[in-house]
Amino acid sequence: MEVKRGAAAALALTAAAVAFCAGVMVGRSGGREAQVQPVITALRDPAAGEAHIIDINTADVAELTDLPGIGEVLARRIVEYRETHGDFKSTGELMNVEGIGEGIYAVLSEFIKAG
Repeated sequence: MEVKRGAAAALALTAAAVAFCAGVMVGRSGGREAQVQPVITALRDPAAGEAHIIDINTADVAELTDLPGIGEVLARRIVEYRETHGDFKSTGELMNVEGIGEGIYAVLSEFIKAG
């Protein structure tokens, strides 16, 4: 079966687009971990092997953004949630904040406390 020149070019272009998108997705998944790891290292006290703990019931937006995976938007959501619902009764309640799921919570859990 003979493939016309235009069809072959379209097929090659589609294959290149798929390969590009796959590369972008792979780059994004590895990039997040690469950005979070230095923050985790900085929060841990290398001499004592202990983590710097932030109280999510008293921390302001600036302190919350020191946590790995928490930018200004999520930090504001945490503060807004706390103002609306009262203090967090447990650190797990943090997953009620929009944008914080099990993955982010798993990273945060060693650096936070509730009260």
